[in-house]
Amino acid sequence: MTTLNLNMFHKAALFLSQFQIAELESECNEVEQDKKKNAQLTVRVQELEAELHDKEQELENLRKQAEIIPQLMAECESITTKLQTAETKNKELEGRLGVLQLDLDDSRQKQGNMKGELKRFMDALDGKIDELHEVRQGLSKLGVDN
Repeated sequence: MTTLNLNMFHKAALFLSQFQIAELESECNEVEQDKKKNAQLTVRVQELEAELHDKEQELENLRKQAEIIPQLMAECESITTKLQTAETKNKELEGRLGVLQLDLDDSRQKQGNMKGELKRFMDALDGKIDELHEVRQGLSKLGVDN
C-alpha cells in the first residue's frame, strides 16, 4: 500500500472510530435517559402502590363503619322512641301542672276571700265587743245610779 492509501486508510479508520464513538455516546445517552425514565417510573409505581394501600385501608375502614351502621340505626330508633315517650310524659305532666296551677290559683282566691270574710267578721266582732263593753258600762252606771 502506498502512503496515500495508508493515509486514507488511517483517515477512514479514524473517521469510522469517531463515528462509532459518536454512535456509542448516543447510545449511552439513550441508555442514561432510559435509566432516568425507569427510575422515575419506579418512584411513580411506588407512589401509586402507597396510594393504593392507603385507599385499600380507607375502604376497609369504610366497610367496618358500614357494619356498625345498622347497630347505630337501631340505637337511634331506640333513642327516638324514648324521646317520644319522654315528650308524651312531659306533655302529660304539663297538663297536670296546669290543673295544679289552676287549683293553686283557686285556693289562693278562696284564701283571699276567707281572709276578707275573716277580717269583716273580726271587725264585726270588735264592733260587738265594743257595743257589749258600752252596754256593760251603761249597766254599771245604772247599777251605780240605783
